[in-house]
This record gives sequence, structure tokens and C-alpha cells, in this order.
Amino acid sequence: MANLLGNKLNRIIREIAYAKGEVLTHKIAAEKAKDRIKLAAAELKAARSEMRLAEARVAALRPKLGEQADIAADEIRAIRHWPKLPTTSYGKIIKELVRYLQQDGEPKSTGEIVVHLVRKFGLPVGTNAERAETSSSIRKRLRKLVQQGVVARYPEETVLDGHSVAHWHWIGAPLK
Repeated sequence: MANLLGNKLNRIIREIAYAKGEVLTHKIAAEKAKDRIKLAAAELKAARSEMRLAEARVAALRPKLGEQADIAADEIRAIRHWPKLPTTSYGKIIKELVRYLQQDGEPKSTGEIVVHLVRKFGLPVGTNAERAETSSSIRKRLRKLVQQGVVARYPEETVLDGHSVAHWHWIGAPLK
């Protein structure tokens, strides 16, 4: 194929085409960033609204506390920063965890267990913080079962190389 425009002009045209492609790429990235900013602003607004509602509940409970005891509400520390899950009653998650571990008699990885419980109960995993908190909560329950002697962890808890995937195996009698 013959080069009718010449090498110099072809290089300039090619550079312009690449620059236009770069501009388009950055426009798309900017639009995505704007969408994330809008979403973050909506999350911030919702969080502030929920915070005001919780503060109003605390304010409403202060007089009741004053009637019952001489304790300053400011001296009461928060139990946890994680909201209660309205879809689960007390003990349902641990019962399902035990049932899931007993199900096949095979060891299950932490990831498998977390995915199963998230699907079953709709546990929060929308953000990195929610995923970390949910996973940590499930691992705490698993460690408690290890302490009770009904679950074994492979590799043992002492192996903290950061690369080993923990597997959990039911070894105890069925809990009632």
C-alpha cells in the first residue's frame, strides 16, 4: 500500500489519533468519578440522617436513665459500631454455621463459609469495611467453636504466614 501523505504527515495524524483516544479515555474516567462522587454524597447524606436519628434516640433515653439510676449517659461506651441485623434472630447464624460444617463432613474454607452465610442471611458486604467486618464476625464464631473443641482449623491458628487458606472441619458431636 502506497503512502500518499508521507511519513511526517502520517506520524502527526497518528499522534493526533492517539491523543484523541487519550482524551476519550479520560472523559470516561471523569464521568465514572462523577458518578462515584454522587454515590458517595448520597451515602454521606444517608449516614448523617441515620446518625441524627440515633442521637435523637439517645437523647430520648437520657431522662429514662436519669429516673432509674444516677449514671451519666456520656460515660456509657458504645457496644459496637456495627448495626444489628434485623433479618436474623439470636443464634441463627451460629446454628447455620454448625449445620453447614456438618453437612458434608468435609473441611470448608473460610471463603466458602462466608459466601454461604452472606447468601443465606443477606449479611452486609457492599463496601470493603462491611466485607471485612462480616468476615471477621464469622471468623470469631469459628474460633469460638475451635475453643469449644467441636471444630478443627487447618492449618492451626499458629500458622500466620498470610498465605495459607484456613479450612474448618467439624469434629464434635452435633450441638442441640
